[in-house]
Order: sequence, then C-alpha cells, then structure tokens
Amino acid sequence: MASQETVTGSRPSTQAQSLGSNLDSLAPATPATPLVATSTGKDEGFRQMPRSKNSRQPLFLAWWLEFGALILSATSLISAAVVLALYDGKPMQDWGLDTISINTVISVLGVISKVTLAFAISSAIGQHKWNWFRAGQERLGVFEKFDEASRGPLGSASLLLWSRAANWAALGATVTITALLVDPFLQAAVSLRGQDDDTPTSTGVLPVAEQVDIGILRDYPQSLTRFRTPDGSEFEVDNFEVFPSFGVTSAFYDGLSESMNTTSTASSKTPSFLCSTGNCTWPLYTTAALCSRCNDISDRIIKTSGSSPHMGYYNATDYWLEYVTIGDPEFLFTNFSVGNGHILQFDGPLVPKNGFNGAPGGKPVLLTAFVNFRYSASVSFQDLNTTVATFIVLRAGDDFQHQNVAWEDSKPTATECALYFCAKAYRATVANGVLNETLTGTWAIREPKSWNMADHSKHAYKENEWRQFDTENPDLLSLNFFRTDLQLIIPPSELDPETPVTTRFNITHATINALQTSISSLFVPSMPPPPISIDRPPKRFVVYPNNNPIFLNDIPEVMWSANDLTAAFQNTADHLTVRMRDVSEATQVGQVKQYVLHFEVNWGFFSLLVITLALGCLYFAGVLYQTHRLGLPSWKESAYPVMANGFAEETQSLLRTVDKNMYQIKGLEHTRSGMEVMLVEADGGYRLEVGMAQRKR
Repeated sequence: MASQETVTGSRPSTQAQSLGSNLDSLAPATPATPLVATSTGKDEGFRQMPRSKNSRQPLFLAWWLEFGALILSATSLISAAVVLALYDGKPMQDWGLDTISINTVISVLGVISKVTLAFAISSAIGQHKWNWFRAGQERLGVFEKFDEASRGPLGSASLLLWSRAANWAALGATVTITALLVDPFLQAAVSLRGQDDDTPTSTGVLPVAEQVDIGILRDYPQSLTRFRTPDGSEFEVDNFEVFPSFGVTSAFYDGLSESMNTTSTASSKTPSFLCSTGNCTWPLYTTAALCSRCNDISDRIIKTSGSSPHMGYYNATDYWLEYVTIGDPEFLFTNFSVGNGHILQFDGPLVPKNGFNGAPGGKPVLLTAFVNFRYSASVSFQDLNTTVATFIVLRAGDDFQHQNVAWEDSKPTATECALYFCAKAYRATVANGVLNETLTGTWAIREPKSWNMADHSKHAYKENEWRQFDTENPDLLSLNFFRTDLQLIIPPSELDPETPVTTRFNITHATINALQTSISSLFVPSMPPPPISIDRPPKRFVVYPNNNPIFLNDIPEVMWSANDLTAAFQNTADHLTVRMRDVSEATQVGQVKQYVLHFEVNWGFFSLLVITLALGCLYFAGVLYQTHRLGLPSWKESAYPVMANGFAEETQSLLRTVDKNMYQIKGLEHTRSGMEVMLVEADGGYRLEVGMAQRKR
C-alpha cells in the first residue's frame, strides 16, 4: 500500500532569533508545526525543492512572452512615429481614411505600446523582488512593496517612495507610473494648424502702371500760340486741345478731402485686384506711381508793405480785395511772399474796429495755396526733375489768429509740397479680402533722353530755337508743345537679379497734361495779359475763407483743416497712383492662397513615450542580467514560488505568533513589516529566513 502524507505534531526545535522585546515575549515554548512532511513520514523541516528547470533554460525561452511584448511595444511606437513623420506638416485632406482620424490611429498604437510595455515591466518587477532578497536581507515590508508594484501603478508609487530613486527598483516603478500618464500627451502630439497654401488652379491679379496713358491730346491747328523765350525771341506753334480727366480730378479731390475725414478706410487707396479665395500673395513687383514730399519754407518768407486805395489783379490775394473801397484814399497793407505764393491783407488786428480787413465784412485771409507746374521755379524742389506740380501753402500765424498781434507784426508759416512721378517696388498680400502692399523701394530717376519736343517738321526753320528752348526748359509743363513720353527708370543694380521686374516706365504727354489740367481746374486762375511768358505763367490759387461765390469748392477748407499737410498730400498721391494703375493694361500675377488645416506634430509630447519605452527596456535588461548573475530561476511575479519557496520553519512560527497577537500588543504590526529576511539556498532549493548576511548590491 502506498504511504500516506501526514502532518506531524509539534516537536522540539531551536529557538527563533530574537527580533526585539515584543518578539522575545511571543516566542513559542514549543516549535511550530512544519509546513510539509516527506512521504517517508520523517520530519525534515522546510520542504526541499530541486532547482527549477527555468533556472537552466536560456533567458529567451523563459522570457519569450516579455521579449515579444517589448518587440510589439517598440514596433507600435515606431509605427506611430512613422505615421506622424509622414503626415507632419501635410494638409488634413491628405489623410485618406474618412472614418478613422489620425489621432485614433496614434492612440491605438500608443495604447498597444503602453500595455505591452507594462506587461513586460510587471514581470521584471516581480523578478526583481526575488533578485533583491537573494542579494541580501531586507525588511519583510519591502517584499510586499515589490509584490504590489508588480500588480499596478499604485504599488509602483509606493515602491518609488520607498526607494527614493536610489536603486533599480525606482526605474521600474517610474516606467510603470509614466506608462499610465502618456495618454494625454499622446493625444496632444498631433494638432491642427491653419495656413494659407498655394492654389495651382487659379491666380491673383494686381494692376501695375508700366505705360501710363490718361487723357486726350487733340491737335488744333486752327489757332496758334505765341511763346517768348528768356532771351526775348518769340515763335508760334499750333495749339492742341487739352481735356481734363474726371477720374484724375476725382482722385485728387478725394485724396485731399479724405484727410479731413478720420473715419475713412484704406480701401479707397488700394487698387482693384482679383483674388478668388480672399487670400493671395504677390512676389516683388514694380509700378509707376505718384509720390509726394513737403518742406517747411517759413524761413524764406519775404515781408513787404505798401498802401493802396484798393488791390488789383496783380497784387491781390483775394479777388474781393479789388472791390474794397473805403472813404480813406489809401490803406496800408502787408504782404508775406515766398516763391510764387503770397498772403496779404490790410494792416491791423484780426477784427479791426472799422470792421474791414482784407475783404468785405471784415473777413480776414487766413490761408492761401498756390499751385505751380514748373519745378525749376519752385523754392525747394528744383532738383526733383520728375515733379509734375508744386504747392505753396501760406497760413496766418497763431499769434494773429489769437488776436495777440496785428497782421503786420504776425509770423505766417509756409509749406511747399510736391507731387512727382516715381517708381515703386512692392510685395503684396491679400488676407481675408483686404489688400496690403508693403513698399520695399522708391526711385525718382528720369531718363535724360525722354520728354523731348516732338514733330518739328512744321517749324523746321525754327529748329535752333526749338532745340534751345527744349534744353533750357526741362519742366514737365508742356504748354502747347507735343512731347515724347517721360520715362522713369530703376537702376538694375538696386534690384535682386534673381527676381525679374520692370525697370522702365512710360508716362505719356497726355497723362501729364491731363493731370495738370485736372489740378488747375480746382484752383482759381489769375489773369496776366498775353503773350503768356515762360518766366511769368498764370498763377492759380485758392483762399480761405473763400469769399468769391463764383469759385466755391472744398479745397480751401481742406487745406485749412489739414493740420498735417504731409499726410494730406501723401494721401492725394496714393489716390492718384491707384487711378494710374487701375486704368493700366499691365498686371502682376500672384499666387492664390487657400486656408488649409495641416497636421502639426509636437515631438516633445511624443518623446515622452519614447523615453518611457527606452527606460523600460533598460530596466528589463538590468533585471535579466541580475537574474542571470545570481543564478535564480525566472519566477517573475508568479505566486507559486511564494508557496513553494516560502519562509523557513522558524520564520513561519514567528509570523504566526505575530499575527495571533497583533491586536493585543501595540506596534506589533510594524515589528512584523520590519522583520528582515533573505532568500537563501537550502538543500538545493530556496527559502526566506531571518538572516544577517550583508546585501550584495
């Protein structure tokens, strides 16, 4: 008959090692019953276990599931990185899966990588527990911490707090905790960023002025115009009819008027454009334009005085002064003049006692503005040979306006502004339907061989006089001579040779005449007697307040209200430039932009998972190396080795005694967790027993 295993009763044994006063009092008088008896019925104490076959197996065979998990974790992470790299910066519509988003794919791959990594690390922490106690004795509570850490992040947190990053256990616990926290970072690794992309199927169009041709010049041979040169000689030429351009007149008028209107927008100063999506860009381009500049010439004002019973055509600032007749035979007046402009009125304060000053009803003259089309006769723009018109604005001084001084003692101010042809270089964008042009360069260089007198055949006998006159009068005031185009040039050396742009621009004779005629129509002409003299052209001016009902417009009020004349004339130049470009046939092609959402990868967030995997692999390799060095079986986190290779008989007896009296003796539970044990070899197997061996770490 086969023998039957029985559990023997208690028998004498050696006394358990003392672990303090509490344990000494609890040590049993008789030894505890051994856990297992042999089949022979003889008591052999702790069950002898042969070495596990796992201890002799290659590590790869014992850990093949964990190796496979790490490979799957790394493969999933690499796949996620490849997907992110392929679509980083790509438009969202390039993602071919309609029902699954890229975030879903990355999340699934991330979860696979995280779960498989956690599985491998859990096994490694479980194995680390045995390695730790094999290397030396440690408190029994640490055995529990390792065991709990192999089951999840909460136990790992407890193990991390115990280890305080002082050993390998901290690394395994950190990997377990970090793997739990990577989900939100993985979701944040992919975001959407909007940007304007080129649309190859359509183009944007901007007008540019390369050949400016505005207005009409019509030959009118039925009459002649007589000209007198500075040397006194005269000659006659055929007339031509000049027609003002209502578009130019409107642009000039609107430009000045908008300087009074603070609510005006920039849309009226931008050329028309074509941009189907409302978002376009243009590379560097050039265009002919009108520029402006203003200088303070108050220091050049000349003061003169005189007396007269009335003011005539040739000295008057205001037409109404001609009709001022008062009982006294003479009235004193003071004239402040500079260049072709002046401001004068009768002496005295702003509101004299007799009620008269400069105009009927005592209305004073506070501002005058004179226009001149000969830059050579200007005060401060004689070197700017592309100037089409200059304006001298004289303004009564503040001391006179505030009635602090009489007119003859006041100090008026004078400003000279010029409108001149120029070439400009821009880069432009349209964003949300709004055009924004960025100025990159401005040139006002006149081709010397342009703007010549044309068609001398009718007056060949005066060829020398024509040539001399043409040389001595480079102004853009053409009078009645037909002229070739004015050409503006940009030196090629000042542009990027890699960006081809137009560097030569033509302004026709008709354009210059239309511009000057349109401006003239807004100013009141003076009436010098014929013949028209080159050195004495008719003056055109406006006065504020305007006391002549025949010539009422807003120009005097605009000039008076514009505290910043520089800005006012710049606004005018911008309006005239827009007009020139809008009527031009030349265009600049740009790239149409479309707002597109793009994937954007934040590699910093993604790197957290990469670092976690790398640390996990490092910890896993370290545990396997230590297991191999210690010659331990690969028990991992299995509960079976705890049962098969548990505590020694004396340790079991002591633990049972502690459990029995835990609630009677204060602090006994802490005494149990503080008990130091060690995994030792015993008769070909292993057991945990109270030990005093030094830790081999």
